[in-house]
Amino acid sequence: MSLFKSIVSALALLVAPLATLSPAAFAQGTKVVTMDTARVLAESAAGQDIQQKIATIGSTMATELEPQRLTVESGFQEVAPITEGKTPQQLEADMAADPALAQKVALYANNLQRYQAGMQRANQELELTRRAAFVEFRKALQPVVQSVFETSGADLLLEREEVIYAAASLDVTDQIIAKMNEVAPTVDVVRQTLPQQGQAE
Repeated sequence: MSLFKSIVSALALLVAPLATLSPAAFAQGTKVVTMDTARVLAESAAGQDIQQKIATIGSTMATELEPQRLTVESGFQEVAPITEGKTPQQLEADMAADPALAQKVALYANNLQRYQAGMQRANQELELTRRAAFVEFRKALQPVVQSVFETSGADLLLEREEVIYAAASLDVTDQIIAKMNEVAPTVDVVRQTLPQQGQAE
């Protein structure tokens, strides 16, 4: 499951308390409405605001890693012609006979390892940032869903993705998006960071 789908599924859970209804209620003319959580996330101003802010944070992370990337690229260009086509055994023998070569290869390997670790850390922090942002989105969306649901006079709200068929007139997604745009057009997105190595968690 993609991260987007998992987030949509988590957001959809917020309507679960509204969907509790006894079978007997259906026999009494239950009014049902639906909402498309994926659309709310993709089309609302808040959802788009989150995506834009996360993209900006991602770009900042990439900029921070650019010096390391350039160092690795430079090291590769220096080492590659010397090591190309050689077996590990041949390279090991060459480095044993040439301390300068051994130093170049070791420096390149160390820089590459640091860059890869930095990339992994950035990806983890960006995912944490994304998840934290959608927690805030859910907090903002909950009262909006509740308000639209109550205004609709419905007895039951269902996630559109889980319904095989429903008339378009039953869908309240547009109302939810409009209300969300009115009361919560933006969401705070705070860059999350992992503890530095050796720092207490």
